[in-house]
Amino acid sequence: PASPPPTAAFDVLLVTDPNRNWYGDDHGSHAEMEGVLRQVTQGYDKVVTLGSSMGGFASLTFSKLAQGTLVFGAQVDLLNCTMRPAGSADTLRRFRSNAVNSVAAAVKQGSYVEVHAGLDNYLKHACHLPLYSGRDIIVHPLFCQLLSSMLKANGQIV
Repeated sequence: PASPPPTAAFDVLLVTDPNRNWYGDDHGSHAEMEGVLRQVTQGYDKVVTLGSSMGGFASLTFSKLAQGTLVFGAQVDLLNCTMRPAGSADTLRRFRSNAVNSVAAAVKQGSYVEVHAGLDNYLKHACHLPLYSGRDIIVHPLFCQLLSSMLKANGQIV
């Protein structure tokens, strides 16, 4: 008889924002989504956030809830993005502040935050983040919006 599959040592929660509002509300707050994520993750010893582009923004914005954050080509300064949520300049500034402040809190509590960026606008976004170690922002010699796809195609990540 076939043996049962091994028990997973981890769970995966995929989160998407079908409203394309970068996981926040129309006033620049991420409190509702943060509350949901806090509730869902409270029983776990370790939480890791992972994302790219808008998902990278979300991973950074909620990084204070995690022990590790890994992002590729994350948007941070939504005022200067081609693809961005609708909203006033003040709302977009609040979104950026939420992400930056969460990363600062994550780093302060000892969480690991790693940002991958190419030689494009995503590197400018990464420079908004309060990351101080030379290893926290990894710059790849590529001009490619879909950095994670390019790295995987080149065998640099799995």
